Amino acid sequence: MIFINYVIVQNSNSAFTSKQKVGYTRNNMAGLQQQYTKRLHKEFVQLQKSQPCGIQVTLVSDNLHMWRAVIPGPEESDYSGGSFTACVYIPDNYPLEPPTINFDTDNIPYHLNVDQKHGQVCLGFLSKDDWSPASRSMEQIINALFSLLGRPEPENSMDHELLNEYTHFRGNYVRKAKESVKR
Repeated sequence: MIFINYVIVQNSNSAFTSKQKVGYTRNNMAGLQQQYTKRLHKEFVQLQKSQPCGIQVTLVSDNLHMWRAVIPGPEESDYSGGSFTACVYIPDNYPLEPPTINFDTDNIPYHLNVDQKHGQVCLGFLSKDDWSPASRSMEQIINALFSLLGRPEPENSMDHELLNEYTHFRGNYVRKAKESVKR
């Protein structure tokens, strides 16, 4: 059996677009899936060995596509001395699509790039529009999550109220961030 996908191609010299057939057999798709799984396993093992920035990564229920990361608060940040647990959901076709990351709802850091109700993390390069599979690894993603705690990204704020507080009432924001460490 052959699966047919159509790819829309636009010629830069004209306003016309055309469809091109791209066919994949089951064997090709299975081979790609094996490559994705092999890469993901290799990245997981590497992260467990290196534990960058003191981050501990484990599997959730032996599922290679669901990781738990325990992230220490960076020194000299509002989260220093804290520890936050995040679930990393990795799609079956990683690295073609980015993972999604949510902090555990029991321990959500007070942070403008984190949804305060569900714990979802907003890192700019994890959006489907900005994702680049060739230049990203899970270690880079985990490191970026650690760095985000020390350096919020106002341009990727999840909550306009927190952004306003961060921008105009920084002392209040810092106090709440430090309180979130103690929860």
